Amino acid sequence: MTKCFNILFSLIATALLLVSCGDLLEHSQNGKLDGYWKLTTIDTLTSGGQKDVSEQSLFMAVQGKIMMLNNRNNGAEFIFQFNHSNGHLKIFDARQSNRSKGDPLLTDPEAISPFGFNNLEEDFTVDEFTSGKLVINDGSFRLHFIKF
Repeated sequence: MTKCFNILFSLIATALLLVSCGDLLEHSQNGKLDGYWKLTTIDTLTSGGQKDVSEQSLFMAVQGKIMMLNNRNNGAEFIFQFNHSNGHLKIFDARQSNRSKGDPLLTDPEAISPFGFNNLEEDFTVDEFTSGKLVINDGSFRLHFIKF
């Protein structure tokens, strides 16, 4: 498991390094959203509850037009397309990351519920966004991420 994480982390770091090489490659318009984010807290907006998930290994990687959710606790990985504009982060085209099977469409949102995602398509409102912190909500949950 650690070896897989090291390989994944190396691939993401290499990709981010290549993207930062300026005019040599096409680069993203995502600005500070690009990178590796760790989910730390999930607030339940309807009840006022809060769940600390900082000890869990729940990550979100963003680059180009792709967002990847990685649950290092169980090895599950999911890929989305997204659009970030006008204070919203919209995710869609949810897929299970499995290259050998062509990254099949995800059909059950239960698999992504540890991340606080309720649906396979979401329109999150961006509550806070800095170079080191991202807070988004879908009306039911507020998700707190830190840049990793």
